[in-house]
This record gives sequence, structure tokens and C-alpha cells, in this order.
Amino acid sequence: MKNILSIFILPLTFSGFLSAPIAAGEPAAIQNPFQEALDIGYLGRPKVPLGEDLASPFANAHPEEQRYYALLYYSQYGIAPFVMKAVPKGGDGSQPGREIVVWNDGTRGAEPVDKRVPKPTDAQGFPLWFDGSIGEQAIGRLVSELLNQNKTAQLDHLFDDWSDSGVRTADGRWRLAIYQQSVKDILQPGANWEVVHQIITDWRKASPKSRAAAFAETIYWMQYAWLARGDGYANSVTDDGWRLFGERLDKAKTLLLEAQSYAGNNPLWRRLMVEVGLYSNWPHENLLRLANDATTREKTFEPTYMVMVTALEPKWGGDWADVDAYIRAVQKDTAAVAGQEFYTRLYLDIADSSRFDTDLFTDTRAQWPLMKAGFEDMMRAYPHSGTNLNLFAVYACIANDAETYRHVRWRLGKEADATLWPSNHSLDLCDHKYGGPPI
Repeated sequence: MKNILSIFILPLTFSGFLSAPIAAGEPAAIQNPFQEALDIGYLGRPKVPLGEDLASPFANAHPEEQRYYALLYYSQYGIAPFVMKAVPKGGDGSQPGREIVVWNDGTRGAEPVDKRVPKPTDAQGFPLWFDGSIGEQAIGRLVSELLNQNKTAQLDHLFDDWSDSGVRTADGRWRLAIYQQSVKDILQPGANWEVVHQIITDWRKASPKSRAAAFAETIYWMQYAWLARGDGYANSVTDDGWRLFGERLDKAKTLLLEAQSYAGNNPLWRRLMVEVGLYSNWPHENLLRLANDATTREKTFEPTYMVMVTALEPKWGGDWADVDAYIRAVQKDTAAVAGQEFYTRLYLDIADSSRFDTDLFTDTRAQWPLMKAGFEDMMRAYPHSGTNLNLFAVYACIANDAETYRHVRWRLGKEADATLWPSNHSLDLCDHKYGGPPI
């Protein structure tokens, strides 16, 4: 089949990862699974660490283990992402070099090298793999590859696993949310819309009650609506653009209603319906009623809250007072299971969606003491996420909390990732302002 996808490829070179010890401030109760070689079954052998700092509890500090885990994880859904390939013989007559790991181009077999896939958590039950945007791209590529290779039965299997197991990424996100984003990423301007639609149509005929297929078709029509509208301001949209936008959103709504009998209990169903309502300019009270129904069924599905926060923002006709009241209500409703986590996550979503153009502590009603408490709860729940700890340091710097910054920055050590820091509060600037750990 014609390859219709342009997707992220993980770096696959073997290189040791050296980092500074992270001892100061590390919660004593957290066991570090990287202190010893992880038996992840690659080619039937335990994985031997290749130069990583074994004191680091963060998943992204151990890239080789993550790559091998991804190999096994992909293989259980019929995809062989990595294969061994011999280095070609040199032109000077030298012997071929060692074997290297390369991305499978589809011409090689997809049989898993080992049926044993380790648990996605450490011994204490904390999520271990796929941290941050790199992790999201890695796991999202599995969705893309399954669609690209028309392996819809395996995609149904994957969707059911992500829906029903409650397994999170290392930074605490539902993998189910990554399913929606992965399908959206396929359907961007320049995509072969006809080919994608045919794949989904064939899938739905083969599996009429497939939740994954019903949601994929819904996402297709939502993205197709935005293709007609364009991504400019409302006053730049043509009359024909508005007409097609509305017609295609109505199609998405109809698909969701038709799938409600067999997919309505899935958290993604109500998230998508709230999103359709937002784009269709439903009254806020209608959106809130639908969102409240959704979150009553599943309190920890953050993506539904995210859509409602967007609906209440000033750019959608709301105001920051309404946003803050809603976020506080969500935090109170989820406190028994997540503490202050959702207060922090939802304000982080606001900053992320604006690409840091929104200053949370001046433009909105976010309060640093509450965000700090949320970060602390996030790190207790997801101790293997260097992404969350980086963001903790970022916002400590933005909030001018020198003591917290130095404490968190020390824990990060060389795991500080400058790409996660905004340009006006860069890692370099914050370290100069408050002092980073010794290198």
C-alpha cells in the first residue's frame, strides 16, 4: 500500500547516556528500577545498561532500555519497529562492521523476537515508559503504523488495551488520548484524505462495532471540517468555508450518536462530543452539562476537562474567572484520587496550547502555591517522569521561587531538558538567576 504517513522516527544509534547523580531531594520511598539490568527479553537476553547513570530514576535517562521495550511493545501488536542490519562491506575491501539497529522499512518480517513483554510499571506500580513528547511520538507512531499497514484488527486490540487497562505514560497521561492525537496528526493539510477515508471505510465494514474505527471516522470528519475552515481568525473564513465546516461537524456528531450504543461508555466518546459542541458554538451550559456527565463517569480522563477549559477561555467567549472557577471545581472533585494534580495539569494545558504566550501568573488567575502542590503530587504519582520535573523547575523559575527552583533543579541534574523551557525563561537564564547544580 502507498505510504500515506509522514511520522516521527526515533533516533536509533547506540550511544551511552551519561548524567549526574540525582540524590538530593529524591523521595526515599521510590525504588529505582534502573539500578540493575532490566530483563526485557531482547533476543532472549537480559538488557545490560550501556553507560547510563544508574542512579537516575527517569525513563528518558535510559534510552537503550526504552528502545528495547518499544521493540517488544510494538511486536505484540504485529509491528517490528527495529531490526538488526549488518553494516555493508567497505569499498576498501574491509570486512563488514557490527550489526546496527535500524527502523524496519516494512520489507522485513514482523514476527516478534520475544513474546515476553514486561509490565509497563515498576515493582511499585508507577508508570515507567513513554515520557513526555518523545514518548508520545514513539507510542503514537504505533497507531500510525497500524493504520498505514491496514492492520485494523491489531488497532482494535490496541485501542481496547488503552481504553480498559488504565495504563498511563510515564508522565501520567492516558494512552487513549494519544490515540486521538495520533489520528489527528495523520489528517493534516497535504494528507491523502481519500486514501485515509477508504482505509477507515473498509475497517468499519469489517468491524461494524469497532469503537476505534468509529472514533477514527469521527476524528476524520472533524479534521476535514477544519481543512475547509482554515486555521485563521473567524473573520478570515469564507462563506463556503463556514458552510463546509458546519456540514462536516454535523457528520461527526451523527457518527458519534450512531456509535453511542456500543462506544458511549468510552471516555473518548464524550470528549469528542464536547469538542464537536465547542466548534459548533453550543452554549457553555450545554457543554458543561455534557462534560460533567463525562467526568462523573471517569474522573481522571484529563482530555475532557481540557476541552471544557478551552471553551471557557476568553478567545472562545469566556473569561479567566470562569476558567479558574472550573479548574478549582475539577481539583476539588478529583482531590481524593489526585490531590492538587489536576489544578496544575489544566493550567499547564493552557500554557501549552498558547505555546507559552500566556503568562499564567499575570494573564490568568493561576496561583503558584497551588501549582507547586500539584507538581509535588504529580512527582509522587509519576516519579519516572523527567518531563514533569523539568516543568516543575520551569514554573518555579517563572514564579520567582528560588528555594523550590534550586531544590528541583538539583534533582534534575543533567536530566534538565532545555527544549522544554520557554525562550524567555530558558534553562540557562534560570540557572544564572538562581544557580544550577554543579556540573
